Amino acid sequence: MTFTDVLVVGAGLAGIRTVHCLRDAGHTGSITLLNGENTPPYDRPPLSKDLLTHPEAVLLDEDLALNTPAAATTIAHNTRALTLTAIPVHPQATAHHPPPHPEPRWQVTTTGGECWDAHHVVLATGASAITPPAWESVATLRTLDDAARLRAALTTPAHVAIIGGGWIGIELAAHLHAHGHTITIYEAAPTLLAAQLGAEHGARISTLLPNITIHTSTVITNVTHDHDRTRVTAQPPHGPSWQASYDVVVAALGATPHTELLTTLPEAAPLPPGSPIPANNNGQVTINGQVLPGLHAVGDCATWADPHWGAITPGHWMTALTAPTLLAAAIIASDNNEQPPPIPRPAPHTFSRIGPHHIDVFGVPHQDHTTTTRVYSATSWVTFYHTDDALLTAVLIVNSPRDTAGARKLLAHGPTHVNSASLTDTTVPLKTLRTHP
Repeated sequence: MTFTDVLVVGAGLAGIRTVHCLRDAGHTGSITLLNGENTPPYDRPPLSKDLLTHPEAVLLDEDLALNTPAAATTIAHNTRALTLTAIPVHPQATAHHPPPHPEPRWQVTTTGGECWDAHHVVLATGASAITPPAWESVATLRTLDDAARLRAALTTPAHVAIIGGGWIGIELAAHLHAHGHTITIYEAAPTLLAAQLGAEHGARISTLLPNITIHTSTVITNVTHDHDRTRVTAQPPHGPSWQASYDVVVAALGATPHTELLTTLPEAAPLPPGSPIPANNNGQVTINGQVLPGLHAVGDCATWADPHWGAITPGHWMTALTAPTLLAAAIIASDNNEQPPPIPRPAPHTFSRIGPHHIDVFGVPHQDHTTTTRVYSATSWVTFYHTDDALLTAVLIVNSPRDTAGARKLLAHGPTHVNSASLTDTTVPLKTLRTHP
């Protein structure tokens, strides 16, 4: 077995950012990075936004001006973790007679046959696309290999069905339609983006997708493959089901966090299916209210408990980019027997590009909150999510780049009270809406 101070399991954005944030924070010990793919770490948003126009991988080191091979002590490519085991504390390790290096607290075995002992393990294992078991003929879009297969199926104009009207589904729909393909979207909820924005505002986003057929409140109950066509069975809310065949069918049903490693821990109660790994605001894994020392989770596999925003759900690029700063600081503080420093965390931020349209969401939209919309044009508006006493919890910005900086500043310290009378006034800058500095 081999010792490493920090073992980072997963080499997506959150994983490599953890490596670099540790170095930036002054960590001088060894860092091992396990990359489950053969390809160097790459960016995922371009897979849906630029599938046909950018076939090459957008490597994160190039895109973010990083040098991960220099920052990590060891990188193991095409290597996944198999088991995670807690190591009992060395009985002779005391404050007066510490071991020669940080005491290993976790042991990880891998598909490459290695056995790593680590003082800290960071789970950045990501997530995989959800696909019902019987849908073998359906494409997904989560990895470079997924993108390559889908691109190969779309070399000529095709009729494409996209099952799922979340961010990835509508980004892909707009992109493919712009490149000559005929698109049909099936969504089980009443509108596109209903889970993310609420039905009213998801319906408004749908107006940005002209010439795309959209079936909402419609469940796909069966998918079969017949020669070079794929047939779906659709069940609307009322009336009989129907069938339709397509050249290509893509499932955009969300993602399931990779939490398998926790099943090998006797301390960890089984997580509900599809649930992310629970962590506190510094990324420390927390099971049944108890922090597991030296075990951390970040990125698409984890949900963090934030004191201002509540549970920060996974799946957002900006969260994977920024959260490792707090995690690295917590690791450094732990090694120095100190409390993590108070590091400001930006408001949660989701961004999307739907064809020519740019969308930003700052904060956490609550569907039971009041919404007020400031309209600039038919394709440009800002929606504010707030309580009855004008506590602002989220801002949705559609095609209004001048408002993004203001929204970021407005929510920089968490939900804030605003002047509700000025929300619809297009002449009032967003940054001036706060009523309680």
